Amino acid sequence: ARPGEGHGIEVFRAAVSLALLGRLACGSEVGAFSDVLKRIRDDLAAAIYQDVVPSDLAGESSGFEFTRTPHLLASSRLSSTAAVVHSRAQALEARMEVMLKEKARMEEDLKTADARIDGFRLRVMTLERQLQMFEDEMTRRETQMLNQVQ
Repeated sequence: ARPGEGHGIEVFRAAVSLALLGRLACGSEVGAFSDVLKRIRDDLAAAIYQDVVPSDLAGESSGFEFTRTPHLLASSRLSSTAAVVHSRAQALEARMEVMLKEKARMEEDLKTADARIDGFRLRVMTLERQLQMFEDEMTRRETQMLNQVQ
């Protein structure tokens, strides 16, 4: 038996957590935090797996997490590390959900503000037309009065 085969669930949790962190880090929703999350993922991968190569860390996930056995698996520290990583991944996912909801709310607020601005523009255009009509009428009346006086 290979080392760590009796700890399949921990191996799987570590792989899933690292793969999810990779997906999260490469997602468009995290914006400026992408590089930080990639660095965390890369550092965790280097701490968990032996012989991690740069091609393993390119993009979201090359799947190496599911084909390798973590080198610290025999250590009791791995269980706590995996739990911490899993907990952090869950916390990041929860925070991401909050941020996505906030983004959606802000986009709705922006649409509402844009609609109000469009309404104001239409009202200004209407008032400008009314003013122009009033000025035209006043000019016409002044011209009529001048013609009558002469």
